[in-house]
Amino acid sequence: AVGIIFLINPGLGAEALVLILGIGLIVNAVLSLAEAYVVKKDLSSSAE
Repeated sequence: AVGIIFLINPGLGAEALVLILGIGLIVNAVLSLAEAYVVKKDLSSSAE
């Protein structure tokens, strides 16, 4: 998918790549935090 962006518009490709990577990292971090929070919540509620 990223390669297609470079083919269509090489100048925009680099910026788009950085944006996609940045958004991907942020989404990953948020999902990891949410998952950790839910698991922690489940563990603490089942422990009681």
